[in-house]
Amino acid sequence: MDSLPPHYNLRPVRTRSQGQEAAAAQLPGSPAASSYDAEIDPVPGQTAAYVQDRSGGISSPRLRGTPRSRSRRQANASTVSSGSSPLAPQSGFGPAHHFNVSNSLGHSRSASEMNTPHGSTSTLATSTIPAMVPPGYVPAGPTFTSFGGEAMKGVGLSALGNLSLTPDALLELVDKAKKMGAASVTGGGDSIFITADGKKRPSSQGGVKRPLPKYSNAPAKQSEVDTGLSRKWNWIGVIIFLFYCAAAMYYVVIRATRTLNIGFTWYGWIVLLIEIVASTSTFSYAILLTKHTKSKQTEGLPPAEYPPDPNNLEFHLRVLIPCYKEKEDVVRRTVMAAIDAEMPNDTMCTVYLCDDGASVSDRQAKLDEATREGDEKQIKAAQQALDKAKRDFEDNGASREQRELMLLDICREKGLKFGVDVVHVKRIKTGKPETNAKSNNLNNCLQNVIYKEYVEIDGLCKDKEDRKKAKQIPTSEVIIVLDADMIPEYNFYRKILQPMSDPAMAICLTPQGFYNLHIKEGKKKDIFNSLNLAFWEYMLPGTDAFGYIACTGTNFALRAQPLREVNWFPTESVTEDYTLGFNLKINESRGSYLSEYLVYGEAPEEVREIFQQRSRWCKGQMQVLFSRDCPLFKWKLSWRMRLLYTSVTWSYITNTIAVPCNVLVPFIALVFGVYPLVLNRDFALAATLFFSAGALVSGYCTRVEHLKPMWFTPVSCHLLWFTFTKATINTLISVIRGNVQEFKSTAKKGIEEQKGQRSSWLKPKNLGDMAGTKDHIVIFMSFAISLMTAAVGVFQMIDKPYTAQGDFKWYLALSIFWAIYNMIPPALFIWYIYDNKTGLENFASFCFVLSYIVAVCGIACTWLVPDDYNLGQVLQVSLQFFEAQRSGKLPRISNTPWRGNSGLWDSILLPNGKNYSLLGGWYDDGGMLKLSYTTAFTVSMLSWAYYEFKGGYQSSGSVEFGANTIRWGADYLLKASVTNITSTTGTTVAPIFVAQVSVGFISPGRLGCCRSSSSSSSSSSGSDVFIAAAHLKLLYRYGLRDYCERFTGQLGASAVSWMARS
Repeated sequence: MDSLPPHYNLRPVRTRSQGQEAAAAQLPGSPAASSYDAEIDPVPGQTAAYVQDRSGGISSPRLRGTPRSRSRRQANASTVSSGSSPLAPQSGFGPAHHFNVSNSLGHSRSASEMNTPHGSTSTLATSTIPAMVPPGYVPAGPTFTSFGGEAMKGVGLSALGNLSLTPDALLELVDKAKKMGAASVTGGGDSIFITADGKKRPSSQGGVKRPLPKYSNAPAKQSEVDTGLSRKWNWIGVIIFLFYCAAAMYYVVIRATRTLNIGFTWYGWIVLLIEIVASTSTFSYAILLTKHTKSKQTEGLPPAEYPPDPNNLEFHLRVLIPCYKEKEDVVRRTVMAAIDAEMPNDTMCTVYLCDDGASVSDRQAKLDEATREGDEKQIKAAQQALDKAKRDFEDNGASREQRELMLLDICREKGLKFGVDVVHVKRIKTGKPETNAKSNNLNNCLQNVIYKEYVEIDGLCKDKEDRKKAKQIPTSEVIIVLDADMIPEYNFYRKILQPMSDPAMAICLTPQGFYNLHIKEGKKKDIFNSLNLAFWEYMLPGTDAFGYIACTGTNFALRAQPLREVNWFPTESVTEDYTLGFNLKINESRGSYLSEYLVYGEAPEEVREIFQQRSRWCKGQMQVLFSRDCPLFKWKLSWRMRLLYTSVTWSYITNTIAVPCNVLVPFIALVFGVYPLVLNRDFALAATLFFSAGALVSGYCTRVEHLKPMWFTPVSCHLLWFTFTKATINTLISVIRGNVQEFKSTAKKGIEEQKGQRSSWLKPKNLGDMAGTKDHIVIFMSFAISLMTAAVGVFQMIDKPYTAQGDFKWYLALSIFWAIYNMIPPALFIWYIYDNKTGLENFASFCFVLSYIVAVCGIACTWLVPDDYNLGQVLQVSLQFFEAQRSGKLPRISNTPWRGNSGLWDSILLPNGKNYSLLGGWYDDGGMLKLSYTTAFTVSMLSWAYYEFKGGYQSSGSVEFGANTIRWGADYLLKASVTNITSTTGTTVAPIFVAQVSVGFISPGRLGCCRSSSSSSSSSSGSDVFIAAAHLKLLYRYGLRDYCERFTGQLGASAVSWMARS
């Protein structure tokens, strides 16, 4: 017989046999998928490498994948059986054996019976492939195969028959087979047959991690299910979390106790409260850094070594691809990739295109019906709908008819059966408003096409208990959902099904990548954070490690039975994925997250599409939060799960208040001079620790190339805060009014649509149609406010760069740096709408570096501000100023010992010829005059402050000092108000009020002599003086009287009695 040359390869080819089709048709609701047959493919000059596989048998040569670069993936296209050969003693490996090619259904065939891809028959006779088997070989574990239509349990080799072994080795092999559960062992001589016990066989791996074969007589042990995932503590994340907690607590304490002693205390408390609320979102993210689920980066399940047996499957994949208005080339790429992806053993796949788009024939039928009824309004509406469907069909192929033609073309190209291997499911809409059209589309396929039988059974059940007792969907039924633009990688099925090898695993999620925003390019210009590495790379691994079940709407595998138990995909929210996640958790299902990018889609690029997509995400979260399905009220969830499922929603809320506060605080400070805090060394230390800890949390990454994409997270939060605010408010209003918020899909561009777009200053190419939305205007306003803030700060710094004490105004520099930091996100947005290519990449890199420089400079300014803004000290210095301006005989104990007595001869000549002493009072600032007007105003303000801010006087130890200051001025005003004056004749003279002592400038040397004085009375003018004095009296009478009387001993009885006069 001719032998098969060693340079021939075997590769899997998607063809189907009649037997496979018949077997597949027996499955209820399960169209048969295409299978593998062997194809003899000559590759001249290549030597086949035969290796022992992990199942304990002899593998075929390495098979070529599609494309050829995937040759590292091994797949046995057929099973092999041994042929007899005389034993020949050899050292090392045993004698050479020959194997005949056998097909997957157990019918032995030679190579001459196998069809080539072109349908011709090979002229090769029985193929023999030499392989080396050790003498006395004992396998590491059982391997299963289909032989003669029965499930056969072989030991060590992938098929049985004509196995030549030594007598001792043969007896030992039979004994091992019986111990391993074989039902019967028959045969003798050169042939043995070991029959299985009839149980359902698992796949070649079956979720069991099998070690490499060991050449010993000891039986190998099987390990537990290997899902390819590991959960570990992240000790670096733990340290960062603890550091952030300590820094946050210290910051809040310092802000509350050392920075709020300002004039507008209520304003400072509001800002502090917003800071605390915003920090809770960072805190929840920091918790997730402490633990993570990590992929072991395995190869996934082994590739298919034989065609699947439809009656004995490990997995039957139902790939659901929902579509609505996507372009034909977008959908085609996804369907082709779903068909071409490599399968593991015992796996069938059926692709369903769930079409929710417009149909020209349906629209034409509605128009004909409206025409027959003669309703002009309905005719007009039906005509418009028909015209739109025709435009979609003619312009971009977004109609059902076009997609059906596309699927037919794909089936012809791939040799598949339309309606069997690839199914086009068209949904007929009711015309009523729908909250989530995508969920209704998927449920239509599941409930009316795939699992209709089980839905009917559920309809007969009275309650959940009856449903549990009803017929269950097999665990092999696995649903995979791919959005219309999501293209799976070649190894997607093998990878995602490895965690699903555990029958208890309900769902496995993978992250979303984007082919139009690859990480190498996206990390340079992804200002809207479409890659969202913080979510995919760090948040979801953390939530999964804590037992959280996540679902993001696409790129996930889900068992059908758990989905059925939660009543299929939820339709009450526009974010069905979020709701499905905690519904599965409530159902006590298990989930996993595979942190490997296996699917790539298309991220929206036009601004309107981005705003619409993020608004939909936020609305969906808020719909759940404001409904009876809120996770906080799900009593079957633990409090940890309730908080975890609410944390993402809470981040939207914190973002809506944190960003506008961040923009307005420096603006209010520089434009209106109202500051929310007092800068001091304690705040500088607290701010340095707190903001450094926050930067570590938000910027933590395990790879350097992730640093810039992580920075885009706060940038996108700044740009989208108004979108989130608007979505939150609109959702709340809709919930109150009972309105239905309809699902709006995100538009995806086709290949041709991305070309030839031009931009102008009036109409930027990446802005899109912004009619009806003001989101971009708010971003422009944010940029304008921050620019104005920085400009005002620079002007103030240039005008008066130093304080009265000669210190540089670093607090102005802090506000300027803060404003510049706030300008960066809107500046990136403005650049993006005009150029999102190379120019944006360079500008984003510049802004990335600038943001860190500005942040460091801002923190440095808090340390450079002089630490003399102690209000107690300021109060002491202010009171000391009045003490230094005292006139008259000073007390022996004074805070200004360098001042002496002065103005001892100050007096006024009364009408009766007597001198009236005017000892005391204060000198006016900069001169030697004593003015009663300014004294009255000063005493009024000091008295009001002494009463209103008594706590400040007490905390600074200035109660006695302040009372003495007020008493000194009040005593002088008492003297200045002269009453009970009698003339030389004994008649009463009208009272006078001394307005001023001395005239003009008098040198200090002349203060020892008498100085002239001027007074006001009813016969002389001086209304301003009287008004000032009256203001002080009114202040006492209506606000200060009780307080002053409490301090009578401190203020002095004379001062109180004078203020009591009307």
